[in-house]
Amino acid sequence: MKESEVESRVTLCPDSKYRWTYEVNLYKNMSMFYDLMKVMGIGIGFVFAIMIFVVIKNDMDWDSFVTTLWTFLWVVVGLTVLFLLGYWIWAAINGGRYAALFVMDEEGVTHVQMPKTVKRGELISAIGMMLSAASSDTTTEASSILAASSTAWKSEFKNVRKVIAVRQRQLIKVNELLTKNRIYVESRSDYEFVLEYILQRCKIK
Repeated sequence: MKESEVESRVTLCPDSKYRWTYEVNLYKNMSMFYDLMKVMGIGIGFVFAIMIFVVIKNDMDWDSFVTTLWTFLWVVVGLTVLFLLGYWIWAAINGGRYAALFVMDEEGVTHVQMPKTVKRGELISAIGMMLSAASSDTTTEASSILAASSTAWKSEFKNVRKVIAVRQRQLIKVNELLTKNRIYVESRSDYEFVLEYILQRCKIK
């Protein structure tokens, strides 16, 4: 099988696990930043509710309330700028890219964050070698590349509470009670396959 064919689709490997790669352009696809802002927004909303409660309880006059509100808004703006600056710095450190390998089987799906030194082409080649390996040496080489992960998040289907499809971002959110996994699939047909595969195996009430 050609590497281009491996690259363009979710691939079933000899160990009965599906593998595929995805590379996010951190400058064009800022979904990670948006999710971070969403979490910050929830915290800000909570703080704002407490502020309103304190204002009402202490019978604060209108001028004092407006002053407090403006101060709060400037703090929010400042935090947003800092978060955005931090995101751009993180993106620049990673060369503007986020390479990931995904592994899926009957038990769950794993999102493996690859070090910036590992290029997507190397991952594609490794999957290709696993499919057409003629010797144990090439298999070992492929396994070593695929194992060069810095961070991995595994979602077990039996523990998944919610699955959210975000097709416009090529993203499937697989959420457990305390953890949230992000599964990216590039091809439209593969996206629907992976989504259906996950939904059929999750025990969502």
